[in-house]
Amino acid sequence: MRFPVVCYLVSTVVFAVCQAATLPRGNRTVANQHLQTWWHPTGEINPSTPVLDGNVRQSHVYTIQVAADKTYYDSFVYESIPRSGYGQRLSPTNDTLGGNTDGVSIEGVAGINMAWTQFLYATDVTVKITRGDGFAPPDPSKVVIRPTTLTYRMSTDGQSLYIKVPYSDREQKFSVEFQDDLWSYRGGGTDGLFVQDVDPNGPNFVLSYNSSNPVLGIEPTNALLIFASPFPPSSEVPDKSRHSTYVVPKGHVASLQNVTQSTVYFPPGVYWFGGANHGILSPSVDWVHFAPGSYVKGAIEYNTTASLVKATGYGVLSGEQYVYQANVADGYTNNKSDATSLRMWSGSLTANQTWICHGPTINAPPFNTMDFHGAPVSHVSDYKQVGAFFWQTDGMEVYPGSTFSDIFYHVGDDCVKTYYSDVDIRRLVVWKTTNDPIFQMGWAPRNVTNVTASDINIIHARYPGANMVVPSAIIGASPNYLDISATPTTPTSLATSQTLN
Repeated sequence: MRFPVVCYLVSTVVFAVCQAATLPRGNRTVANQHLQTWWHPTGEINPSTPVLDGNVRQSHVYTIQVAADKTYYDSFVYESIPRSGYGQRLSPTNDTLGGNTDGVSIEGVAGINMAWTQFLYATDVTVKITRGDGFAPPDPSKVVIRPTTLTYRMSTDGQSLYIKVPYSDREQKFSVEFQDDLWSYRGGGTDGLFVQDVDPNGPNFVLSYNSSNPVLGIEPTNALLIFASPFPPSSEVPDKSRHSTYVVPKGHVASLQNVTQSTVYFPPGVYWFGGANHGILSPSVDWVHFAPGSYVKGAIEYNTTASLVKATGYGVLSGEQYVYQANVADGYTNNKSDATSLRMWSGSLTANQTWICHGPTINAPPFNTMDFHGAPVSHVSDYKQVGAFFWQTDGMEVYPGSTFSDIFYHVGDDCVKTYYSDVDIRRLVVWKTTNDPIFQMGWAPRNVTNVTASDINIIHARYPGANMVVPSAIIGASPNYLDISATPTTPTSLATSQTLN
């Protein structure tokens, strides 16, 4: 059943009314030198089924406002749900169930979802969080902010929670966790994952838990992430009025292969490629920009030989319309191929090129999130990955000479692919699900040196058990992909410090 969304316009305030929530949903935003927030008028409050092409899934639980002084402005709260509301389907045109096992277990019947909001700021701000009907008034003593190294001040007025977020020139990424809204993941599922006692008709149902169902992780049922970013430098915001910029019209995007300009610019609005298409860029394009308030349902493939290639902006690139492991060479079907399954970032970039990625949020990836044909030097910062409920949703490869900083990863597989030497990784916040290590150094024989990782905060993990092939570990090396029975013979030297928060 699809939840209807009905909007009533009263002056400048929009109220979205539906079966899932009764909170007023405003659209009073701000864009000045101190604070920028944004809104989607086609927000769809729908916690269970796919949203319309031109809509953006909006949190059915949270309303957020942000103030730089005494005036609060609305900040859209996005929401991601397991499988984006589809079943375990075979192809984008066939909703018949029966696709490959995808790592989603009991999350659907447990009501697991992940909400987030993003804003830009240049001064201290207060974030006001209000939950919908059915939740107790917030008690700051029963709210945990992760990473727990953060010491933001919290208060309440009896209805909303207020969090003081001091300005930082480094991006702030944190989880707000209400202790009256947690789910305990218990092992013992027939799929090797989890059990539940909520729905007798759902997967892995048990009448009651026992000693064979240990708690493997405790996470919010209705997760909430806050992303607060400094305003970007002018060098990372293209001039959309220039002849060298192609401004994408809102709505359905059939192709970008005939673009003759060097920059592709997505203004605020909703765009979609469909589940059997993606953004294949023409060779002229070396810069893709996602303006704040843009929401692009698709994936990006570069074909340029330019020495400097970019992806910038504070919009969202979402894989929600794709099936798990979408195989481009096989009609985007659920048929895994390490060569042709769809990445959110892919293309012909090589070691002679540099890729800069600053600002975007990736939602609901269907497979590994980034692999290029070569190994471009990559400088990735203020990057967010959310809604990675599937297996195979690896983080990025860290190519030789690359730097990664200020990143949030919700990830269902290898988190950081440290396959290469001379890389620097710092200030990561990691929310791990069930499969493979945080730092993956294996799958093939490697000679890797000078890999530096610092200030890594792992805020959640729920491994079902020990595993040597897909290591349940912070740092691990899976055996040779071509010969799983082979074992490494070269010693590894590691220096580590405490990373769990």
